[in-house]
Amino acid sequence: MTTIKQQQGATLVVGMILMLIMTFIGLTSMKNTALEEKMAASLRNKSLSEGGAESALRAAEDFLWNYYATSNGLALVADETGTFGVYTLGAPDAQAFRSGREWSTLGTEHDYDFTSAEDAFLQKNPRYIIEEISGGAGFVGLAEFGDDGYGGSAGLLRNYRITAKSVSGDGKIIEVVESVFSTRTN
Repeated sequence: MTTIKQQQGATLVVGMILMLIMTFIGLTSMKNTALEEKMAASLRNKSLSEGGAESALRAAEDFLWNYYATSNGLALVADETGTFGVYTLGAPDAQAFRSGREWSTLGTEHDYDFTSAEDAFLQKNPRYIIEEISGGAGFVGLAEFGDDGYGGSAGLLRNYRITAKSVSGDGKIIEVVESVFSTRTN
């Protein structure tokens, strides 16, 4: 039989060491979880801003499609200030929108309000600009097509560069996407 005087307290020391090791493991696990949560939030913000930019891009393409579907062949007039929603290639405002790294109020704002959407919250509504690239520096001009095979003219090919921007809900990510839209006019 063991008496109280013979006990050295080894159980207490071993228990304290195990508790210290478990505390260290718990703190490391919490730190990793917090980092993974920040990474997931950043990925979500990037995905939302990319979706906003893509949505603005589709809105601009829809604008061009509807214009030419209902214009009876009239060309959309591009100018330096984008009076009719289309800039000439190299217009100062279009250049500033495309090359700027900060958020810009230039261009056309998307119709849908992403700033109050519950599932797709963005800090600002996405914006887009349209530039006519059929003529101007580096382009030969409008492509002319001959007989369309049905006894008529196939028209002129007009090309537009669309640039869209969107900013994430936390304001840290600005996503930029571009596309080219082509159509034939009379």
